[in-house]
Amino acid sequence: MKETLKAAGNPDKLREYVIELHKALEFDRETYSITLKYVADKLVLVHDTFADYLDQCQVQEWNTPEGLASNIMEDCMDVLIPKWIRIQIFYIDEEGGLQANVYIEDRQPSWDNDALISRSY
Repeated sequence: MKETLKAAGNPDKLREYVIELHKALEFDRETYSITLKYVADKLVLVHDTFADYLDQCQVQEWNTPEGLASNIMEDCMDVLIPKWIRIQIFYIDEEGGLQANVYIEDRQPSWDNDALISRSY
């Protein structure tokens, strides 16, 4: 599935900025809202390929939303090598009414710009 993700050169390497992509997926009787947020380094993700990648995730079987989030994180990190990245999965179990948020985050060891990533967009 990772092969689906494509990257292009960062068009503005002089500035740090947050890129955020969202998509909702249906797994059985649960709705997963998936958000990718990252600060690019040398590469940016081609947006359409992320949507295609998530469509492929939808046909896989995932035991937990945490497992799905971890897989998305690893694949995106391998392709982008971003300065900072966060995957959020919000899901609703329609049958039981349970709502949950899962966040997985990582950053390059020397990168620190908490003011940028703490802003609410």
